[in-house]
Amino acid sequence: MELGVYGSRDGQRFEGARLPDVGSGETGGAMVSDDASFTQQRKCRPNHRPNVTALLFKWLMEHQHNPYPSEDDKKSMSADTGLTYNQVNDWFINARRRYL
Repeated sequence: MELGVYGSRDGQRFEGARLPDVGSGETGGAMVSDDASFTQQRKCRPNHRPNVTALLFKWLMEHQHNPYPSEDDKKSMSADTGLTYNQVNDWFINARRRYL
């Protein structure tokens, strides 16, 4: 890949500098994987149980006018669902972005 001007660390400029090609072995030994092998290695992250999501979503829909549960509400939902306080808090942050 040719560049017209390429800067170095000390601020000098070089005309016609060239970046290494990714697939040519010029990357200095960096591991470059293709998308197929990368997706096979990733582990699937499970979602919350359907009954947990239903309970949180029900609260959200009943409180659309003010979709911000109090600390006591979050603690109560945490105890009812088995999620941590932070998980409940994060669920509401994401749900407000996605659904409202």
